[in-house]
Amino acid sequence: MDANQLKSLLKDIPFEQKLAGNNKLELVVLAKDRFDAKQLVESRLLALKIPFKDGVKSSTSLDIKTTDFKSGNISFRLYYKPSASAGSGAGAEITALGECFQAYACFARQQQTTDFTSPEEMIELLKSITINKVDADRTFDDCITKLDPGWLYSGMAIANEFKKVLGSGTYRFHRGSALVDTINAKYQELSKKAGITLNINKWNPADIWAVKDNVQLDFNKCRTLDELNLYIKELYEAGKVYGVSLKKTPEGKPTKTVYNLDKTKVKKVTYAGSRITAARKDFFKDEIAKDVYVSFSINGSTTEMQIRTFSAGMSGWQGEIKGTTAAGGKIGGGNLQDALVLAGIPTSSFIDQTSFKSQSSTTSTNTISKFALMYQYLSGDTRTINIITEDIKKMLKRYDNNWLYSKYLGMQFLYVMLNSGKQNEVMQNIVSIASSTTAVSSVFIKYAQ
Repeated sequence: MDANQLKSLLKDIPFEQKLAGNNKLELVVLAKDRFDAKQLVESRLLALKIPFKDGVKSSTSLDIKTTDFKSGNISFRLYYKPSASAGSGAGAEITALGECFQAYACFARQQQTTDFTSPEEMIELLKSITINKVDADRTFDDCITKLDPGWLYSGMAIANEFKKVLGSGTYRFHRGSALVDTINAKYQELSKKAGITLNINKWNPADIWAVKDNVQLDFNKCRTLDELNLYIKELYEAGKVYGVSLKKTPEGKPTKTVYNLDKTKVKKVTYAGSRITAARKDFFKDEIAKDVYVSFSINGSTTEMQIRTFSAGMSGWQGEIKGTTAAGGKIGGGNLQDALVLAGIPTSSFIDQTSFKSQSSTTSTNTISKFALMYQYLSGDTRTINIITEDIKKMLKRYDNNWLYSKYLGMQFLYVMLNSGKQNEVMQNIVSIASSTTAVSSVFIKYAQ
């Protein structure tokens, strides 16, 4: 690849050099939507007729792989990271600083009886006293010098509101501390024991923890995930420990919502339908997209979720829930499969997204047979399975293994869900996972604008 080709490949795409040397070049692509960026880069590689493949994991929180390719004697690896302009959730360091500053702000509010009226007033107080009840992995000086005014205001505003919960008690505030590590490790241990692969933020998305003075915590006594959740609930109800999820509030007054305290108060979610092709499309004659759709209602309001890979390769398989409700946004493929398991559907009923990569072949007899069976069930095609299988073989000649990977996993999700008769439970789980309110999630407070 010459300089002009590389410039064409990354035109209008911000990137940074990660590593160079020994016939190897690693770049970090910066984008608001990493899956869209990966799809764009790989479509350009296809246009340039440069072969590529998925490499190593590019993110600790998303199922997105690097794009690896070779040109001449140089091996390229492209990582995908959030850009600094990608909004409140972008930039892990800024997020970490914002969460740490919230801990400092809560400590400051604890020092006086009245609310702060400006971030400057709060910062001046913190500069004048010893900060002795904050365990955070970023310094106060780093927070106030590297965060923008919106973050500083948010810290002050949430601290004022959180003080109403804390009352006159004295608390220590944790972010990235040994206590946080202990809680996280205990969840990982007990969730694995229970056979649950739910991301820790879907169990409890707390960014900071407040622990009342002189409270002795013993998470080791929790032998099951239910016991851990009950222990956290008891500590919460006794006013001893609070987990707090934060959403940047650069102006106005933040709203407070408590999740998972009363599990009887949940949104009613019901399955409303699904489709494997667009309206009036012939599955065998027309060009068919690699996605599937499932519709559902939340408290009577209908929305839908598109399921597909958000890359040109075999990665980024996930759902995207349309709309701006609490359930809106992308939900990872692992979480989609968790929704099946949480509904009581055994993992033996489906192949997981990682294992299927080696089986996603348009010429695999076994894969084609299962694909044909799922198509027959989902489409209602009344022809014999043998005739359908032959048509599937012919139509797959128009597509590659990457298309099959996305389409197969999407159809498998619908097939397993509908065949189990637990579609309402599965969709309930999906909405609950998206908002961290599953049956196995624990209590937390969320402050948001």
